Amino acid sequence: MIKILIWLFIISSITMASTTNQLEIISNEANATENYNLAIKYYEEGNYSMSSQLNIKACEKKHFYACRAAGNFYKSDKWIKQNTDKYMYLYEKACEYGDKKACFELAQEYNNMNNISKAILFYTKACNGNIYKSCTILGSLYYLGKGVNQDYNIAKKFFSKACHGNHMQACSALAEAYMGTDTQYYSPNKAIKLYKKACENNEIKACYNLAIIFHEGKAIKKNYEKAKFFYEIACANKYILAYRNLANLYLKGDGTKQNIIRAKGLYKHACTEGDKESCRMLKKIRVIEMQSPNTLK
Repeated sequence: MIKILIWLFIISSITMASTTNQLEIISNEANATENYNLAIKYYEEGNYSMSSQLNIKACEKKHFYACRAAGNFYKSDKWIKQNTDKYMYLYEKACEYGDKKACFELAQEYNNMNNISKAILFYTKACNGNIYKSCTILGSLYYLGKGVNQDYNIAKKFFSKACHGNHMQACSALAEAYMGTDTQYYSPNKAIKLYKKACENNEIKACYNLAIIFHEGKAIKKNYEKAKFFYEIACANKYILAYRNLANLYLKGDGTKQNIIRAKGLYKHACTEGDKESCRMLKKIRVIEMQSPNTLK
């Protein structure tokens, strides 16, 4: 029995040594792409340890996809033991070697850690690589003055770049900047144009903001028909505040034929979703209907 155990130990040691030697030979002789492709093969076979080591070897040869892939292994305990320092280091290497998505992921991590200066560094690298969501976030940081000196000029520059890259959140944010009366950029017409672009590309908050502009008439002449049109789009996409405001139009008959049943249905939906003002309006209508049935007609 002891002899059998000894032989099993010897065979295991030889196998491990063979595997290690095989890895050293492969990784030293192969170029970065070959190492990376082999890492994929081992990953698909479920050999995560070998895959991570080969990715690291490829990363050392400046293969940025391999750096990010190696970093992913250490991001959680899903494959091998989590190691946040290694994960961040490998992602920084990926970013350094040209992987702009890795730059963005790093920026997000640093932002979550509230390390805004580091976050801005990597958001900027990602934005320079046309990761437009990064540009939008940078614009927001400068617009709000979060972790940096507030600067509307820099914010507008980042929003504009992202919007031109068809990141609709940036178009909506740029429109909000044009609606800000406390800035030199105040221009309702430009804001409406940008909101329309964003709304047409499924940025639902932009549809809602357009409806508000036409409903309130603070920057332009009131237009209840257009307000209703954009509220309807927002409601179709479950934007809760739009339900209440659309209900208000139906209740008063602004821009549409008065429809109390429709108004109550919209208030009820918004109330169910937690909008307290809609709950209050729904109760008010019910009280009026009980006390003075003809008042709302």
